[in-house]
Amino acid sequence: MTGSHRDSAHSSLIAAFIKHYEDLVSHVRRRFGDRAFACDVVQDVGVQLLQRPPEAAVHAPLAFLRHMSIHRAIDRWRGDEAHASHTESTGVVVPDTRSDDNDGEQALSYQQTVQELEQIINALPERCREVFILHKLHDLSQEEVAAQLRMSRNMVAKHMARAMMALTPILQNTLHT
Repeated sequence: MTGSHRDSAHSSLIAAFIKHYEDLVSHVRRRFGDRAFACDVVQDVGVQLLQRPPEAAVHAPLAFLRHMSIHRAIDRWRGDEAHASHTESTGVVVPDTRSDDNDGEQALSYQQTVQELEQIINALPERCREVFILHKLHDLSQEEVAAQLRMSRNMVAKHMARAMMALTPILQNTLHT
């Protein structure tokens, strides 16, 4: 697939993700029973699509997105279960200690990327920025964000999609460097 065809296919997949967002949430909720969990899982799928677009053409976008959503939900559920089991058995919460030993160039590149992300986030419309910050930085579920900002969950999803689309170029550049 050439670059422009790949970009077009990726844009089509993102558009399908936005169009079918509620269907994907319902699909995951039916299997796992928790709407907040389903919203978070589907949002994770959106981030994954932005960060790592599929290599091959997707001929059935909704089926592909449903498949991704269920597999992401399973992974997340297993991770949550493993963490809860470990915390319960030991009584100790283990922090994430992964770190990369960066040289100066990598550190500078990282700082520049963070600055670019901050600029994009600050340039978002106010409500969109509030939604993004509460959901991604304060780790509130989309339902919690909706309740706090007194808006529908669907509006939260639309604001998140808009924010993620704005951040896509930086996220893609980060992955390709």
